[in-house]
Amino acid sequence: MDYIKFLDKLKKKAINGIYIFEGPEEYLAKNTINSIKNTFYHDENIREFNIFEREAVDLSYKNLQDEIIRLPFMAKKRLIVLKEWSNLSLELSKNYEELERMKDTYILLLYSSPDKANRNLAIYKILKKYDRIVEFEMVSNSVLKNWIIKKVNGGNKTITNDALNLFFDYLNYGNNSDFNSLYKVENEIFKLINITDNEITVDIVKSLVNKSIRVSIFDLIDAIIDRNRDKGIYELNNLFLKGEEPIKILYMISRYYQNAIKIYSYKRQNYTDYDIMRMIQISKFEYNKIISTLKYYDLKKLSYSLEKCIEADFVLKTKKNEPKVLLFKLICDLI
Repeated sequence: MDYIKFLDKLKKKAINGIYIFEGPEEYLAKNTINSIKNTFYHDENIREFNIFEREAVDLSYKNLQDEIIRLPFMAKKRLIVLKEWSNLSLELSKNYEELERMKDTYILLLYSSPDKANRNLAIYKILKKYDRIVEFEMVSNSVLKNWIIKKVNGGNKTITNDALNLFFDYLNYGNNSDFNSLYKVENEIFKLINITDNEITVDIVKSLVNKSIRVSIFDLIDAIIDRNRDKGIYELNNLFLKGEEPIKILYMISRYYQNAIKIYSYKRQNYTDYDIMRMIQISKFEYNKIISTLKYYDLKKLSYSLEKCIEADFVLKTKKNEPKVLLFKLICDLI
């Protein structure tokens, strides 16, 4: 089940027994655990008697069993949160039916977020069958925007619509972005809140927010398209100053040309924008940026540029060469 469904069950206090928490968005997983604590333990003084949290890599099943059968103190349930729990999987699966009979007195969270649990573990297969795998996937664009606004307003500040859109584009929140976690997004929000007295504007976003490398790469691509060597060198140097590794920069430039070729080809086959984004798995922001550049290219020029990137990658990985010098030369070749 997704975490929203789990939270709905939590509101009704209808959760008990064993669950696996997994998925990339650790921020949501930890907030959900806090919600469980707030739901069942209003009094801070009784939490320490009813909550057991630890890494279970050296925990025996007997130790865990003792925690499960221990009755809650002045509360309806005990909460047990285990990390590094895979060594207990076999015993948990063998004793699952027995543990289910006691489920009204405890909640056991096998915590794997931000990773995925091993699907071959016996307990995983059992819990999957009973819909007890709680998934914390990355949030949708609409959810993220609303969350950003709520965070900003919670800091007694406002943000203009243009500033919100720019901030959203700079982040490029996603699995392959530098901002691949709500924790990282939250840190950028705090920067904005702390620097402004009232309203967050476009100028404040531009001056404070670090663009993800996917966004910065398009500044470099724009310089290449404009055949502006000075700007290209300037943007490349900016990436170096931000601490980006040459191999990652080269990967992102190559990725742009790879995706541009795919989009160019799919467009000629009359695929819809939505289908193309889904097939090559890129964000709407990235897709729109690539589309806006295609009018400057034909397939031959795109292929030539990708070949130059592949040649640079070969040299970078197989020969002794100064990586930064190699990338400066690549930019000059592409321009």
